Amino acid sequence: MDNNGDIIVTAQRRAEPLQRTPIAVGLLSEEVINQRNVSQMRDLAGTIPGLFLPKTNSVGVQQIYIRGIGTSSPIYNGAVATYVDDVYLPRILNSAVFGSPDLERIEVLRGPQGTLYGQNTSAGAVKIISRDPGNEFDGWVSGSLGNYKAREAKLYLSAPLVADKLSFSIAALHQENEGYVRNLFLGHHVNGTRVSFGRAKLKFTPSERVSFVLAGELAKDTSDNAVGTPANYPGTRPRVTFDDRELQQDYKQYAISLHAKFELNDHLEFRSITAYRDFTNDPSTWSTDGVPGDQSGFQLNIDDNHFSQEFQLNGDYQRFKFTVGAIHFQEDYKQNRPAWSRSVYTGISSQTKVKSYAVYAQGRYGITDSLGVTVGARYNVQRDRFNWFGYRSNVDLDILAVTGSVSNLRQKTDGIVPKFGVDYQVSPDVFTYASITKGEKAGGYNAVAGSVPVASVPLEPEKVTAYEAGTKLALFDKRVRLNFAAFFNQFNDYHAVVQNPIVNGQQLNIPLITNAAKAETYGLEFDGTARVGRDLDLRLTATYLHAKFKQFDNPTGAAASDYTGNVMPRAPKLAINSGFTYTVPLHVPGKISFGGDVEYVSKTYEDIALTQPVQRYALVSGNLLYVSADEHWRFSVTVKNVFDKTFRITKQIIAAAGTEVYTYNAPRTFLATLRYDF
Repeated sequence: MDNNGDIIVTAQRRAEPLQRTPIAVGLLSEEVINQRNVSQMRDLAGTIPGLFLPKTNSVGVQQIYIRGIGTSSPIYNGAVATYVDDVYLPRILNSAVFGSPDLERIEVLRGPQGTLYGQNTSAGAVKIISRDPGNEFDGWVSGSLGNYKAREAKLYLSAPLVADKLSFSIAALHQENEGYVRNLFLGHHVNGTRVSFGRAKLKFTPSERVSFVLAGELAKDTSDNAVGTPANYPGTRPRVTFDDRELQQDYKQYAISLHAKFELNDHLEFRSITAYRDFTNDPSTWSTDGVPGDQSGFQLNIDDNHFSQEFQLNGDYQRFKFTVGAIHFQEDYKQNRPAWSRSVYTGISSQTKVKSYAVYAQGRYGITDSLGVTVGARYNVQRDRFNWFGYRSNVDLDILAVTGSVSNLRQKTDGIVPKFGVDYQVSPDVFTYASITKGEKAGGYNAVAGSVPVASVPLEPEKVTAYEAGTKLALFDKRVRLNFAAFFNQFNDYHAVVQNPIVNGQQLNIPLITNAAKAETYGLEFDGTARVGRDLDLRLTATYLHAKFKQFDNPTGAAASDYTGNVMPRAPKLAINSGFTYTVPLHVPGKISFGGDVEYVSKTYEDIALTQPVQRYALVSGNLLYVSADEHWRFSVTVKNVFDKTFRITKQIIAAAGTEVYTYNAPRTFLATLRYDF
């Protein structure tokens, strides 16, 4: 927040007030992140309109949907791009970065962001912004305890090494719990969390106009993968399993980035962002039967690295502001997926190499002090190279014999995604905007294709044309903020996951991602906050969403199948979150506040055939915070699912293995945290 009381965001690659940014942006500030104890991506659920995070009992893998559009698995290209300090992450199998102690804010950009952020933002983008080292000593440490043997520790330190020239910061966290699913075969709890994460930064400022920030990250995650409850098994009930395998992952990651900023003069700023990230998740074991024996399951072992280099020039000439840039991105993604079905062992191995290049430009011209026009465009070229083979395996998951292969398949795609917008400052308190934007999600190949015919056919890019209009109000000396947005999106070649497709007359017992012909989404969003008196803060978000396939016949290969008119998966028609924070006016040393939220989500479906419904639900959460008079000590308690509600969140039927398994939401959990600020 600046000196004028305006909330500042960087959604358009430059710092500007949220209430005068002509796109739909949701924001979680550092204060809200700490108050709600955001530790994983799933903790963002219900905080921002249009953002839907399907419930899951898997710690690392979290699906992200914005306005009804997303991706069901990290093995596919995403529709919602995730950025950490302006560095693009193509896949997320560990979301500990959302709980890093150095977070400054999280911004959620709703709607296609192709011009400034590139491919794989056909639904939107999530930006995680961490704090850079400062020129003063700063820091804090915290420890937490909760039910299900939850333990958490966090540390943040920032200090100068050379006054006004060189400074550093360190952020570290460790989270663990035993999980809330009871494995009655193994005799202990499963789906537990075991995550460690660290980030260090070094900031060098040789002059007032030049700065460099070098950052490094390390992460390790040995959490359990999602576990299922079998539908028809003696003694079955919600949140129990009988699987005889330890469904654990072994995720390791390191990353490094360098941000350089040069203020060329009072109007021009040049930036360079260089980044490299490498991670492995091997082994990572999944089961889809929930019972002893090798009925149905797999390992998804991944080795991935990616590099990006971006150059950016920002200009500010009062009425005319612009951003131009160029970026190169490359990724080497390898996966090996041995699987078992009724004690028959097979496998799939593939490698995807991606290289993409893009140039972009966007500018806003103020025709008057109140009226502005924005025009932008991005040109992108992507080249994919793909190798794949299937194999027979055994109980030890060895590769015994290759059953089919394709090699050196290549795909080249390119395209232009333009944007046109207009905004008008009706009064100092009222801002309106409208825009037409095109977006794109990259094509490529099916990394876990179950046959040569499926592996041989590339996906075409998913394309969207989006229309959006909004109004932002800051009333009563900015004590009340009311933001409205309306949108209409038309999708061509939408990427849909089809279960058990028929290819060349043969049914395949694996999922297939394919291009649906056409889809359409439209809706309304509301985001409001209000300060009532000195002690009460109110908040309300609401989303109405219509999301359907306009044309999608014969998707499985069966002549009678037609999904035209079906509701799109994970697209709730109505989602509402309301909450409050109240500071208790007691005459005691320090400050006491408490708050609560209610999250309501209407019925959704997990699949395009509408055979796996998730019933509507409403969950209540609460929090209590005490801050000492000297503001050094903080004690907080957060409670989620206060009324301990239980409902099914997924249903999976594997016809070939004869299995049907469910997963359930998390029960009531609480976490008590003690923090000391230096």
